[in-house]
Amino acid sequence: MSEEIAAMSEEIAAMSEEVQATVDQVSMAVQTLAQDSQLSAEGTGDIQISIEETSKAMEQVAQTS
Repeated sequence: MSEEIAAMSEEIAAMSEEVQATVDQVSMAVQTLAQDSQLSAEGTGDIQISIEETSKAMEQVAQTS
């Protein structure tokens, strides 16, 4: 009986390691997604500024013509 308990304990330990490895992978994926989202947001802000500057320049050209 104690051999069965030892075998079950080893199996549970192995499964726990697999679960931890999976959690680590998911954590890394979420962190990467957060970083990518931050970069995307920064890029969107840059595009918005560029559009605003272009619009102002177009207004100035329209006023001088």
